[in-house]
Amino acid sequence: VLPILACQSSSGVSQQGQLKLSTRSDGYAYSHTHYLGEDGLVLGTYTLFDEFDTDLGNRAFYFTVTDGLHDLGSLVNGGLSANGWESLAGAGRRNALGQIVGSGKLVSHFGGSMPYLLTPIPEPSTLVLASLAIGGLFLSTRRA
Repeated sequence: VLPILACQSSSGVSQQGQLKLSTRSDGYAYSHTHYLGEDGLVLGTYTLFDEFDTDLGNRAFYFTVTDGLHDLGSLVNGGLSANGWESLAGAGRRNALGQIVGSGKLVSHFGGSMPYLLTPIPEPSTLVLASLAIGGLFLSTRRA
């Protein structure tokens, strides 16, 4: 059973939250692409370094031309730690529903990784529009 995490729609990410890939002081950086969608979505991993050049492990990223480059963990509603996760280390694929599967590390899980499933939730404006459309459809069928 995959733990399911809710995430914000990628279109809701502001340009201010763009990720700058982590580099060591000598300029070394590592990233790897795992998935390239027909719509231009790129999923992959990068290595995170702290200010002392300590390798903090891999982190998952996503990239689109519209949204730019972002840490995938930044999309999790309430933040990773609030949902019991330390990090999302990799992202494998996205399905037709927009769900992303990958692996990450739970706060309570020592050593190794656990699979996760990120499930997009609609933005509030999308829910309002869908509700209005369904309400209008209901009213038009009632009158007929």
